[in-house]
Amino acid sequence: AAMTMPTVINKGREKETVSKLKKMHSVLNQAFIMAVKDNGTPDLWGMTTSVNSSNTTASDDELAKDHDSRNMFLNMLAKNLKVTSICLVGDTECENRSKRTKYSLNGDVYNTTITYIKLADGSSIEGVYISNPSCSRVVGDSKALMNVCGDISVDINGIKPPNANGKDLFVFWITKFGIIPQGTGNDINRSFDVDCNMTKTALSNGYGCAAWVIYNENMEYLRCNDLSWNGKTKCK
Repeated sequence: AAMTMPTVINKGREKETVSKLKKMHSVLNQAFIMAVKDNGTPDLWGMTTSVNSSNTTASDDELAKDHDSRNMFLNMLAKNLKVTSICLVGDTECENRSKRTKYSLNGDVYNTTITYIKLADGSSIEGVYISNPSCSRVVGDSKALMNVCGDISVDINGIKPPNANGKDLFVFWITKFGIIPQGTGNDINRSFDVDCNMTKTALSNGYGCAAWVIYNENMEYLRCNDLSWNGKTKCK
């Protein structure tokens, strides 16, 4: 059957998403490797565990440490990125200016997203969360996934829509050994089956898509729900 015009346009857009996300992964990883070369692995950077945004009882001191820690990470990366602007964590005026609604893969409203670093190519870094400053969190059985420090989220087209997880917003693990896309076959915390599937209603739906887009070079998960790392990688 001939492809309809909307299908052709969508496929074109997806190809663009694939190449943008692959570029973003490579750019982030390079910047990270340079930061490690200059400062040692991130477990040595003196970061602290990030304060969860839902934690309203955090003291001013804890919040200050949290902001310093995440800004340190962002600045370490920014040194080796083509940056057009930086909004520091805790700069409320700047954060409020760049706040926008964020959606899950299946279109449910999923709180907000904030642009912290705008890059020259129109993409942006939307957040950093340090879950384990000693980089010893285990989310899988590879060397990198056994040494996770936190995660970093990106938007490949900046403030332009759809601002949805798994469509233009993607998440990577920060590990001692590099930046790894979430949702690889051996990722037990962000599994492709649960976190990148249109039938699932978890708000985290879309977080498990980054690895699929990078390694399978498609976004077929938008069209069918029976894909898997060791099964079929295309709908038909």
